[in-house]
Amino acid sequence: MEVNQLKQWNIAHKISKPKDKNVSTSILEDVNKSSIKIVSYDIIKSEYDNYQIALIDFEGSPVFMCGLLIHGKILTFYIENYKFRDDLYITILELISKIQNYFFFAFSDHERFELLNIYMYLGVQGQNTSLYSFIETLPIINLQRIKYESLAEAIFSLYINTTTLTTGDPLLRNSKLVDSLYVTQQYHEIILHNRNCLMNEYILFQKRWLKNYKI
Repeated sequence: MEVNQLKQWNIAHKISKPKDKNVSTSILEDVNKSSIKIVSYDIIKSEYDNYQIALIDFEGSPVFMCGLLIHGKILTFYIENYKFRDDLYITILELISKIQNYFFFAFSDHERFELLNIYMYLGVQGQNTSLYSFIETLPIINLQRIKYESLAEAIFSLYINTTTLTTGDPLLRNSKLVDSLYVTQQYHEIILHNRNCLMNEYILFQKRWLKNYKI
């Protein structure tokens, strides 16, 4: 569901309500499928780490990896073989269902469309998706300022030290390499790319979105 300007103003007044920061640990404990690989990473502490927000970023076409930034921690879930797609997609919907009262952010509308695709794919596969119907109207706030703005352009628009933009990203912001790296089983490089995306999006959330909407 698209989030208009008025709704974003309202959200900006609500996100600072503190939430249980142990939710990320709880999420990790709840994922018990051997087919799902999990990596967690603590980012540099920020005053916004206790906000009730979650940033989400998918990799792959079709999706084989989901990165989630919540309470100062990046959780990465992925599969090494597409035969486990159902396991991953159910896991993604389960995780989101546990924090659906949070406010979700992403860079572009890609994640919102992919989330709908995941939900519909599971239905076609005969999975019971009745518990996840909230996905149809789940609002995800797009951090882009204009349509087709790249993440690099967005970060450079802040006029800050932009070393974070490519530091730690072996793909140097070239997401078109993701699928070919997956075929050659270079999962670590994709994880680092996904992590870098989320860290930069978190910078945008703090220094551009909050600046525009938070009073």
